[in-house]
Amino acid sequence: MQTSSYSFEAGTRVVVSLAFATPITARFRTIAEGLQKVSSNTRAREALQKHFGFTDFLEGQAEVIESVLAAQNAVVVMPTGGGKSLCYQLPALMLDGVTLVVSPLIALMKDQVDALAGRDIPTTFINSSLGYAETNKRLSEIRRGIYKLVYVAPERFRSQAFMDAIAIV
Repeated sequence: MQTSSYSFEAGTRVVVSLAFATPITARFRTIAEGLQKVSSNTRAREALQKHFGFTDFLEGQAEVIESVLAAQNAVVVMPTGGGKSLCYQLPALMLDGVTLVVSPLIALMKDQVDALAGRDIPTTFINSSLGYAETNKRLSEIRRGIYKLVYVAPERFRSQAFMDAIAIV
């Protein structure tokens, strides 16, 4: 007899004892994984509606978001306006902690932060357009967990103050 234990998203724990061959266990695992994906997809659609007001994803977004929520790596190539940003913004809102978005494009950072702030999503950016005092203020706010998304320029990773700030979030 084979005993398997599966954890589901709502914290429910299911223990299954099978007196069958391994292929049935493999099929059950596939069903359990499918249930987790359905639950993840449902939560993602609910968050999409809540935070962005959309009822459905654009082509390819649901699969990318599902991968991110499952802690899997994803490489996403979409055309301009194809919805790439939502592929990291929505999981950032659904997961605990802070999401760092690394971008060398200061204008894009500002546009995205302004758009998210307009939806009452706590977000900021840190780049060379900020003065010393404002940068330190934002680093302090990052340490206090004020933001869900922080857009940063790649050169920030050379700053010890920045590295210290993100090390505790």
